[in-house]
Amino acid sequence: MITIAAGVYQEDLILDRDVTLVADGAVELSPLDGPAIHVRSGQATVHGLTVREPRPDHAAVVVSGGRLVLRDCDVIGGGVRVGDSAVVELAGGRVQGCVGPAVAARGDATVRLAGCVLRDIDGSAIAVSQTATVEATGVVVLRATGAAADVTGGAMILTDCELAESGAGILADGRAVVKVHDSRLRDLSTDAVHTAGEATVELTGTVISRCGGAGVTGNAAGTIVLDDCRIEAVGSSGAAAQGTAKLNVTGCSITHPGGFGVYAAESASVDIVDSEIRDCARTAVHFAGTVHAWIHGGKIVGTPEHGIRLTGSAILRLDGGTAVEAAGMTGLQIEGEADATVRGLIVEGANIGIRVQDTPHHPLFEACEVRRTVLAGIEAAAETSPTFRACVVEPGSSWETGPRP
Repeated sequence: MITIAAGVYQEDLILDRDVTLVADGAVELSPLDGPAIHVRSGQATVHGLTVREPRPDHAAVVVSGGRLVLRDCDVIGGGVRVGDSAVVELAGGRVQGCVGPAVAARGDATVRLAGCVLRDIDGSAIAVSQTATVEATGVVVLRATGAAADVTGGAMILTDCELAESGAGILADGRAVVKVHDSRLRDLSTDAVHTAGEATVELTGTVISRCGGAGVTGNAAGTIVLDDCRIEAVGSSGAAAQGTAKLNVTGCSITHPGGFGVYAAESASVDIVDSEIRDCARTAVHFAGTVHAWIHGGKIVGTPEHGIRLTGSAILRLDGGTAVEAAGMTGLQIEGEADATVRGLIVEGANIGIRVQDTPHHPLFEACEVRRTVLAGIEAAAETSPTFRACVVEPGSSWETGPRP
């Protein structure tokens, strides 16, 4: 163990053996040419130092081997780079004011972040690539011009974290795996979560709010799983999937999206289970292309357009007593070459309850209820052939001449 007296030290510190450095007072380390701290091997612990890199596009701390623990240290003006099979732990402290990632992990590196703050980053705050792993608990990311987390490979686990006031929340590409628990993604310029490639992102107990883009977007062959999450006041769709992406929404709420509540196109697949979608600027649930979707239970309330709309060749299976209320156009609309099997749907307060506009298929409706519609409970266009079994259509309070067929 080495105790360092208070002062400013200008040097390139190389650690290649087991050692503990402890600041005795205010200790600042600034590099001459290379990084301020470079760990090559051994197990090093650095406690209470400030590392100041005058060149914000340079790494302040590099770990190419061994193990490093930075405890209650501030890294200012440069980032932390971890490679090969090195292991790094940042406990407390902050990393701020750098260009490029504040923390970058690649190779087979493992990085653990606990209770630290990453802020004022010109670029992405955390970057994970190749087969590296980053685990973050109680971490706050503020004001990154890029993504709070950019994961192009490997794995990332976030628990009780806050990603805020940045360009994007989480970008996942390649075969990256990201798991987010009990966290908050807020005040972002674009999407809170965006997947590409074959990336998988799972969010549990997480709140997404006030994003300029979508709450979550799955592209290519990506997978997004939402469990017990809230998406509030986003600028575009609450949740979206395209390409061959998979979107699973269970026990979630989506409120006040600036676009669709849930949108899927191309060949995406979507499951929406026991979730609530409210006060959408556009159609609450919109499926197009060759989407395959399942809706079970839940509630859709408040849209100036359609509660659920099927276009293209989309196929929907709906069951479990799903309710659609206060849809300005239709509760459920089927058009194009779309098809549906609908059981237990309840539509209340729509302009038209169920409309089959055109489709060569034979949509099936069983045990559905339509209440208090303005124009029609059920409307089927000429040359369509939907089947209705054990359905109930109640006249609305606004009818003056009785219900229309």
